[in-house]
Amino acid sequence: VAQNIGGFFNWGVGELHIPFDDADPAKAKAVLFHEFNHLLTYLIEPDFMYPIWLNEGMAEYYGTAYIDEKGDFIVGDQQDGRLVSITKHKKEGKLWSIPQVLLTERGTFNATHYAYAWSFCHFLMQSEEYSKGFRAFFGNLPNNRDIPQTMGQWNNLGQMKNMVALSDVIPALEKRVGAS
Repeated sequence: VAQNIGGFFNWGVGELHIPFDDADPAKAKAVLFHEFNHLLTYLIEPDFMYPIWLNEGMAEYYGTAYIDEKGDFIVGDQQDGRLVSITKHKKEGKLWSIPQVLLTERGTFNATHYAYAWSFCHFLMQSEEYSKGFRAFFGNLPNNRDIPQTMGQWNNLGQMKNMVALSDVIPALEKRVGAS
């Protein structure tokens, strides 16, 4: 694993690659939970590639998981660094719209997109109004009959997965959570 990468999930073969860093066990755990979420997402439907915003937003959401003093598994903690990125964007007058983030293609998704994707997924997961519908949307997306799927190349190695057009995802999400 390259030094600037904490770990990764290989979608082609379903493998986690996570070196443990004794010097920073908290970061190692966050990487583990983030990458493990990719594994769980893969296991929902191995031949389906989730949209990048949803895939990384949920991985960032679960990347904040920890076990509290009672032994309970807690998810959905705040990510201060991600909030700083969004706040900086706002101060610079560059605040992105939700559709702008959701329509970002895989090859152009960067660290700032991670911040917005986490923020949106965090909001939906924590919302009493939207959480149930969003969770159902996430789990059912590979089998959602409202969204046509096509085989598409998802990486630079030419590997193919079932994919959905990003423009079809927004109306399906709105329908599932009951909002627009």
